Amino acid sequence: MKRMVITVSLILILCAAQSTLVLAEIPPKKPTQIVANGEFIKVDVDPLLEQGHLFIPIRSLASLGLSYSFNSNSKVATVKNKNGDYIKLTENNKTALYNEKSIELNQPAQNKQGRFLVPIRFVSEILGYNVQFDEVRNFVFIYSNESKSATSNNNTSNNQEDLYIARRLAISLPIVTKFKSLGREGVTQAYTFPVGRADYYYYSDGPFTTFVEVKNGQAVALGQQQVEDRSPIKKTAGSLSPDVPLDIDPVMEPYKLGAVVFSSTGIGKASAAYIDENHNRIELTQYMNTYWDIIQKIPQ
Repeated sequence: MKRMVITVSLILILCAAQSTLVLAEIPPKKPTQIVANGEFIKVDVDPLLEQGHLFIPIRSLASLGLSYSFNSNSKVATVKNKNGDYIKLTENNKTALYNEKSIELNQPAQNKQGRFLVPIRFVSEILGYNVQFDEVRNFVFIYSNESKSATSNNNTSNNQEDLYIARRLAISLPIVTKFKSLGREGVTQAYTFPVGRADYYYYSDGPFTTFVEVKNGQAVALGQQQVEDRSPIKKTAGSLSPDVPLDIDPVMEPYKLGAVVFSSTGIGKASAAYIDENHNRIELTQYMNTYWDIIQKIPQ
């Protein structure tokens, strides 16, 4: 028990150091991430959330295997799936055409910074795709009917290449919650994995921490806590109890041998931090091309 308490204390020091780094740079809120068939999509314009509807650049649809064309004169975009079904959307017009049949939209397609943005749920579902929302991280997952989420059975490994891939796959799964989420902040984001494992992690977002188990191709939230700065009071949901100190809570059992913290600084950089066998704090940084790059390879 004493070793576990010491280990948890080291993990908390890592997380605190990462949070201090992030907050010192006053990052903006993270944009909504789009995951298409298990792949994080890189977009040149951030998705737009308006009146509960999410809009993404039309170019992003290519990641789903959809083809598209845009007529700059008429401001009409045509999106087609591989079966030949298509939908035509006109900028700032709530009437769309699906195989030449008129359909009314709740919100029309829009233009942002010279990019044509389409309502992703409407376009995806009408053309045969499934959309799932991850309320913990504010991520949108889109799957084709024949697609299966990329998963790995190798969730515990001494091989850093396998572990690197498994951790990237783990964060590309939507977090399923069976309890009411306490909320999200959307500024600081960090993933803490046990040393040598990818089957558990906890996701830190400001005062909110969500504990996740990855099993059978699903990322299931075990519990969540909210702790405000300088406040001894915490709120909990799921399996966590407000009366049990975190360092002895069963959700911390996988981390008793140590952990690695992967975080995004909010300025296009990712940081990885861990305590080595000599109790030295090691930190690695790299630039992020896509959200996947928040996970780094850890030297042996």
